[in-house]
Amino acid sequence: MIRKAIYAVLVLLFGALILAWFYRDALVDRAIQARLQQEPDRSFLDDKEHVRVLVCGTGSPEVSSAKAQACTLVSAG
Repeated sequence: MIRKAIYAVLVLLFGALILAWFYRDALVDRAIQARLQQEPDRSFLDDKEHVRVLVCGTGSPEVSSAKAQACTLVSAG
């Protein structure tokens, strides 16, 4: 009985992974839309007393128009 339950759980898990693979673009779009609906964190911009450095992207030696290159944002007052 336990073996059948384990097999059933594994089949359901495998099925969920297959569905997630096929609908991964829709899942990513939904996650991005949910994040865009949230109120942005403005503490980085509102802090006038400290110097802050934000590293944007990581860049790569491979040049590609699809990939953003590295940049650095320095916020000072």
